[in-house]
Amino acid sequence: MSSNSELKILASKQEVQKLRLEEQEKQKLKEQHETSLKKLEKELVNEREYERSLNTEKKIRERKREVEDIREEVMLLKAKIASSQQESLTLEKSRLSREFHELEKELNLSRGRSDEVNKRVRELQRDLQLPQFKEAVRKYREKMLLIMCTRTACEDLNKYYKALDTAIMRFHAEKMTAINRIIHQLWNSTYKGNDIDKIEIKTDENESKGADKRRTYNYRVVMHKREVELDMRGRCSAGQKVLASLIIRMALAETFSKNCGILALDEPTTNLDRDNIRSLVRSLVGIVNQRSQQRNFQLIVITHDDEFLSGLAEVDQIQDYYNVRRDDRSVFNSPSNIVCMINSQLHSDLHIGFID
Repeated sequence: MSSNSELKILASKQEVQKLRLEEQEKQKLKEQHETSLKKLEKELVNEREYERSLNTEKKIRERKREVEDIREEVMLLKAKIASSQQESLTLEKSRLSREFHELEKELNLSRGRSDEVNKRVRELQRDLQLPQFKEAVRKYREKMLLIMCTRTACEDLNKYYKALDTAIMRFHAEKMTAINRIIHQLWNSTYKGNDIDKIEIKTDENESKGADKRRTYNYRVVMHKREVELDMRGRCSAGQKVLASLIIRMALAETFSKNCGILALDEPTTNLDRDNIRSLVRSLVGIVNQRSQQRNFQLIVITHDDEFLSGLAEVDQIQDYYNVRRDDRSVFNSPSNIVCMINSQLHSDLHIGFID
């Protein structure tokens, strides 16, 4: 059993030695192949460099041939130019020569004008030394200062104008709002119809095209019915016109003439029906009661309407009436107290007169 193991071990060792010998032979063969490969790679590099040098030589020869061809072509073109453009060059030379002479002539003229200008400058410089021109610089500065001050003043005036115009527009808008508010109140309290809800004054602003460019206002009276706005001109009756005129004038007096104590109405009931007359009476009574504390207030009514006058008689502040009649000779009989009323100083009494 041990002899068999020894034999196997011996055989294995021999096998290992054999393999080692083979490995050494393979290694030597590998080294030979690697040496051959390096030699071949070196030869390949040399061949590539040789090929590159050949290609470069080829390109150089091609470029030389191209250069020779271009030189031949240039020589041919020069010969053609020399033969074909000689006449045109002669013409161009003549043209340039003429231009040169013209420019030389202009130069001489310019030099002559320059000499004249210099001479004129010297003369003006001598003139500036004269007494009447010695203060020219100072006077110029004074005038420039005046111009600048005037320009600044104009700019300030323009700013003032714009500010004043803005203030006037604001004042106008406020007053128109107040007037329309009073018109609305008086119309609602006076007019008894149901075809017009309210009236107001509309303002159309225009700017004139003149030098001053002032603003102008076009006023028109409009009426409203169920939120529809229409111009009253040509769309309302005579009574509505009269009532609207009275209400607008009363609103204007209320807005602009609070310190003026006289409110005069001449035939205010013309073309008004009975309902609107009674409403007008109530409105006037309201104005009288509102102005009763004003010291210099007087209401003067000229009317032929006895019923209208009877309605006004209900006002407690009314103290005097004046009845003016005509006799058979159409002469007015004026009581003496009328003259006294006209000539006397305004006081708190309310005077109503009517013409029969």
